[in-house]
Amino acid sequence: MIKQTVLVCLMLCFAAGTGAQVSSGAVSNVNAVQAFQQYQRWANYLYRQEDYQQAHRHYLRLAENGDKHAQFKLAEMYAQGRGVERDIVEAYAWSSVAIESDNQYYRKTHRELSEQLDTQQLKQAEKTAAEKVDKYGAYRTAVKARREVAKQRRRCTGSLTGNTCDRVQASSLSCQASGSRVPSKVCIILGSVGLESVVGQQLQDIRKVEKALDQLIAELKPDR
Repeated sequence: MIKQTVLVCLMLCFAAGTGAQVSSGAVSNVNAVQAFQQYQRWANYLYRQEDYQQAHRHYLRLAENGDKHAQFKLAEMYAQGRGVERDIVEAYAWSSVAIESDNQYYRKTHRELSEQLDTQQLKQAEKTAAEKVDKYGAYRTAVKARREVAKQRRRCTGSLTGNTCDRVQASSLSCQASGSRVPSKVCIILGSVGLESVVGQQLQDIRKVEKALDQLIAELKPDR
């Protein structure tokens, strides 16, 4: 289960600084959270317009980078056969990843899906679910986010005090979605855990974020 207190800490760490709202031409003024939310809204729009094949494509990209909402929408689409062939095993597997959140509706749907599977199907579904949780679950997403924050910190210029990262020349920091509305995987990963970027942040604040992510990873680590 995602630890909300740690995620709040992550967002507060960034609130103390200037976030990604910088004027440098080298860096977009759209931060990872904004790019993530815009992209999620676009996928939702396609779904409401019943363009299910395109919605599935974008939900899949979001889901594979940690978005619980998109993971649940994939479960719904496979359960209902919208844009994809109906597959309750696949629906159950995606819902298994989505229920890492505290959403009770997700959990209710997950239980209902399990009731539609026979013993053999449930065994297969549990195996597929374990694979998806390992690849796309909250723990794996937090690990990816920690890795990206560390990469961005290492690109920063200046010393530990009195300097910011606003001169970083890194394409991964530009979270402006392209003409196809698709942001980079890095932006989706950071946005899905509530991180904006390290642009414009004091280096000591970035280290606080890294420590908060370390705490989140420790809490989410399987078989603790």
